[in-house]
Amino acid sequence: MASRGDIKSDHVQPALFSGWLTIPFGESIEKTGTFTKLTSKQYNATGNYPVVDQGETFISGYIDDVNLIYKGDLPVIIFGDHTRFVKYINFKFAVGADGTKILKPINALNEKFFYYYIKSLNIPSLGYSRHFSILKTVKIPVPSISEQHRIVAKLDKAFDNIDTLKGKIERIPELIKQFRLQLLDYAISGKLTADWRKNNIQDANDIVKNLKQRTNDSKRLDFFEDIEVTLFDIPKQWTFAYLGALSEKITYGTSVKSENEGDIPVLRMGNLQNGQIDWSDLKYTSDPEELKKYSLNRGDVLFNRTNSPELVGKTSIYESDNQAIYAGYLMKIWNKPELNSYYLNYLLNSAYARNWCWQVKTDGVSQSNINAQKLSKFVVPLPPPDEQTIIVVKLNKLFESAEILVNQFESLRLKINALPQVLLQKAFRGELASHDENDEPVAELLKKIDIDTNTPAPESPPKINASKSMKPKKETQLLIETLMSVSEKNEFTFDDIRKLSSANYSEIKEELYNLLDIKVLEMAFDEENELMIYKLATNETSQDKT
Repeated sequence: MASRGDIKSDHVQPALFSGWLTIPFGESIEKTGTFTKLTSKQYNATGNYPVVDQGETFISGYIDDVNLIYKGDLPVIIFGDHTRFVKYINFKFAVGADGTKILKPINALNEKFFYYYIKSLNIPSLGYSRHFSILKTVKIPVPSISEQHRIVAKLDKAFDNIDTLKGKIERIPELIKQFRLQLLDYAISGKLTADWRKNNIQDANDIVKNLKQRTNDSKRLDFFEDIEVTLFDIPKQWTFAYLGALSEKITYGTSVKSENEGDIPVLRMGNLQNGQIDWSDLKYTSDPEELKKYSLNRGDVLFNRTNSPELVGKTSIYESDNQAIYAGYLMKIWNKPELNSYYLNYLLNSAYARNWCWQVKTDGVSQSNINAQKLSKFVVPLPPPDEQTIIVVKLNKLFESAEILVNQFESLRLKINALPQVLLQKAFRGELASHDENDEPVAELLKKIDIDTNTPAPESPPKINASKSMKPKKETQLLIETLMSVSEKNEFTFDDIRKLSSANYSEIKEELYNLLDIKVLEMAFDEENELMIYKLATNETSQDKT
């Protein structure tokens, strides 16, 4: 996070085309309309008018009261004082929450051009501090209106194409997810190894019979009862068997509170991700007794017994030789050799297993649970051991291919997400749209703004000696001289003149511009009060004009 003192304006704004006029940010915006800032409690899920605030979501809610909508000319630009999000608003809306800054550019600036430029700024994060003060330090480029329109047209088309491309590639993760689930469905139903079975004769039914004969615990004989319901079609060499028949036991993890530091990692439900162990965000223990009771070995399958309804039952396999234990919301399945651990892990991540979890879970207030007894009754579609191994080999290879697609997608997504800034930087370097010498001269644009961008620093006051064609009206000239005589600092504001003059806003603005143009006056931005200050130009400045 940056500190305010380290921020330099030339690091915030992009490199600009040298042929463009630039003006201070304070001179690029005008007074906005009136509005009522709403609190988040006033937002509704639906309504007649959208609520726009500084949040990442474009529309944060809705209202019905027409009296609460923004009253001013559209379009406007929203800038998040805390969040730095920028939004272009060209529809009736209500203003939400604190920190929502509304910007209305002056007539010399196309609103969409102004929006794109604000989007191009590299405003560093100050946390939840205010960022609007950083905007005040930048210069705003002012090409001809025609060139602004050409730039906007180019950017609009490019951004539409980017949005279309994003919409297409955003479907890829879901397609890959469905592809993986389809592979698992093929695997646990025998379709993936149909060709292998043509040359291999094994029968899983004999395996279950032998396991039953070797069972000495009468309490576990229930797991060998015949399963009469056909869940889905499987090869005749396969059988359905309860997980309890194929495992020695299912045990719960430690209930002892883990620590932020220690010798041995304690895996929790957040560490089970997509069938694998995520080694980030770990907790620890240093208790050797805990390691004896809950140690993990390569190939152990962990089942998440308590979680949200959508996530309860997620499963991962432990593939490390390092020491670790498992926490109380996890269960370890002590499967017998006849059930391949990797096949079991793939099985418990299939759509079939996820649907089973949804059906048997016990729901609490915010979490669901599946205990060891229920998990022991999970029905396993059981291939012979050799076929289990072949299934795992095939799935590993296919999932590796899917992972390559995921990585390619992530790389492509990053490149596409970077495209908008690349285009914006190119646009404001003057490389995106043509420069037409037949465009309106930039000098004409100066009449639409209250600033002379080429004013040198003041030294001493000159005499008012304008040319006849540029001479301002007597009333305004006299008012300026009067204001100078009564001001201790020999300076005044635009409002000072308006209070004394009978002329209208446009007339005063034009006459004031004439004095700026012939270098009789100069202006500076008062950052503390956020307004422009006018004063007599220096002799040197006045002479440069002649």
